[in-house]
Amino acid sequence: MKRITVVVLAVLIMAASLCITLGCSNTLGCFTDQASVAELTKASKKCYTLQHAANNPHAFDKYTVTDLQVVSKTTSDLSGYKVSVWTIRAKLYDPGNRYVGDIEETMAKTTLGWVCQ
Repeated sequence: MKRITVVVLAVLIMAASLCITLGCSNTLGCFTDQASVAELTKASKKCYTLQHAANNPHAFDKYTVTDLQVVSKTTSDLSGYKVSVWTIRAKLYDPGNRYVGDIEETMAKTTLGWVCQ
């Protein structure tokens, strides 16, 4: 049991060191105030789905998000963890490329992933 604890602790220390050395890149999940268009698109579709088809989490998987605009972004430090809150606007099109509606979502990016607000 002690050996497992030591190994887990060593891996966590190496990951934190690597994160600091590389400047906390997004791929390591420790730098939350940047997001790619693909990340924002995926997160906004997830939030839209939760609001409009909560019982079917894949209802809008084949839909397309276009004209993505970042309305606002704020980054806060909560007890040592960075949290960025993004508000975006976009247009949603169905698989037949027909306009469905506008999306306006506010979502937070944490070290654990995206959270819809």
